[in-house]
Amino acid sequence: FFAIFSNFCIDIDLKFIITVYLMSNYELYHQHPVNKGIHLICIPMIILTSMNFLNNMYFCSLKTKYGYDLEWDLRGILLFIYSVYYIRISLYTGFIMTLFMMAMSSLSDYWQEKDKHWILNSFKLFALAWALQFIGHYIEGVRPALVDSLLSTLFEAPLFSLSYIVPGLKN
Repeated sequence: FFAIFSNFCIDIDLKFIITVYLMSNYELYHQHPVNKGIHLICIPMIILTSMNFLNNMYFCSLKTKYGYDLEWDLRGILLFIYSVYYIRISLYTGFIMTLFMMAMSSLSDYWQEKDKHWILNSFKLFALAWALQFIGHYIEGVRPALVDSLLSTLFEAPLFSLSYIVPGLKN
């Protein structure tokens, strides 16, 4: 029992240490207040437009014998992966970040329903958000974090963007 419990505790501590390291490392690329402000605005824009792009890409579609359609789009799979990742940091972080991602998903649905040119407008906003972030890094004088670690950036950027407006999110 103690061997299993101690392995579990070590695993939890290691996950916490890795998460703290990744967030600290990500924050090193974003020290200038202008760059932080740009990222605070642009990261949610990129998440929103990415959800627009992934919403209609289906991973799997099944029809049950009762006539119900079970469809898994890439957006839903992405939401699930993000939720699991953030819950592993802490329940509070997982709860807040899952709510944020669900809000972005709902906003994506609303946008697609109301804007008949949503694909073109999504591309424009996506490109603008990336361009602004590169300008922010030019102002800061450092290259973007995604150059060094694309995968950790994909997970840490949304958390970073909300950590300034939601207390205790990184704990």
